[in-house]
Order: sequence, then structure tokens, then C-alpha cells
Amino acid sequence: MNEKSIAMVIPTYNERENIIPLIEELLRQPLDIRVILVDDNSPDGTAGAVKERFGNTPSVSVYVRKNKRGRGLAGIYGFREALKTGADIIGEMDGDFSHHPSFIPSMVEKIS
Repeated sequence: MNEKSIAMVIPTYNERENIIPLIEELLRQPLDIRVILVDDNSPDGTAGAVKERFGNTPSVSVYVRKNKRGRGLAGIYGFREALKTGADIIGEMDGDFSHHPSFIPSMVEKIS
């Protein structure tokens, strides 16, 4: 497979229970992938949990917005940050495993 760089945007709000396993699964994929988490200041500590677990991982970035401003605006914010990375492919997925990371390699293969 031609190695393409990928930036995956994940808007979150109260996904503390799901987000660590989701990011771990994303990083296990045989891809050059960067995770861009955009959190709307979740009261359950979603962003803090990600920073604690992946704080020294250069391929994981966490952005916390001060107020709950909605998933759509969080996605736009994330896409703007993703464009700055120069990634070949930019995607977005939910933080609750409704989109499973294991499908990403076959999707990348089809569009490459």
C-alpha cells in the first residue's frame, strides 16, 4: 500500500470511557496517522484523560474549546488544524466507536 499520511479529526464531548481505547486502536493501524481531538470542555474529563495517556505522543493532539459549541463547529475546527499538518488524507470519526478504526486501511487503499 502506498503510504499516505492521515489526519483523523475526532470531535468529543463526554467520551472519557471510549476515547482511550479508540485512539489506541487508531494508532495500531498500519498507517501514518495523526489524531486531532477537539473537545468541548467535557465535564467528564475526556481531554484530560487523553493528555494524561498520550501527552508525550507526537501523533496525538488535543484541542479544548472553552464552551460546548457543538459537534459541527468542533469538526470544522479540527479540519482547520488537520490542514496545517499537510496530511494527504483528512477524515473525521466519532469518539464512541460508531466508526471502527479497523476499516480505515481498506478505505485508504481504495482512495489511494
